Amino acid sequence: MQDAIGERPDATLKGAGEELLAALAQRAKDVIDLAAAEARLAALSGLAMLVLVMVAAAALVVAWVLLVACILYVFWRAQMGWVVPALIFALAHAGLAFEVTIAGDEVEHGKPAPDMFLRAAERLALPPEACVVVEDSPPGVAAGLAAGMQTLGVQRVPETDLSAATRVVDRVSVSAILALANQ
Repeated sequence: MQDAIGERPDATLKGAGEELLAALAQRAKDVIDLAAAEARLAALSGLAMLVLVMVAAAALVVAWVLLVACILYVFWRAQMGWVVPALIFALAHAGLAFEVTIAGDEVEHGKPAPDMFLRAAERLALPPEACVVVEDSPPGVAAGLAAGMQTLGVQRVPETDLSAATRVVDRVSVSAILALANQ
């Protein structure tokens, strides 16, 4: 037999036909596997939809928690002012607790006026000269000195001029504070 391309023995054509049938059978199998893959994809889409619903529910819970937190924050701010909660949080985060805290919004004049430190001494029932101010800013040092208090300047930023302080240190220490308290 001859085909359009050239001469081939019948056995060769038969072998080529079998190869073609095998290739078509493989294609059919691939189509069947494709159908199974589509089913798996549809199931996965259902799972993805479930995950999406769960994420949306979690987002709703988070939104409610944030709403409640915002309501509590507004109530707290209305009761205490803004600076005091921030001050208490910052001190607690640093592991510090003080008997008295004074924030800038609790006094008429902020630093470098001495109002803040005088109010603290008043709340502690101590005379100003019995108090030690620990400060890291020139206005804070000026306020402590204006209040008549020993002032420990903490040099956290080298360019900051704290030379007016009673004493300047690189790090706060109990011994540095006590040394000023005992002068």
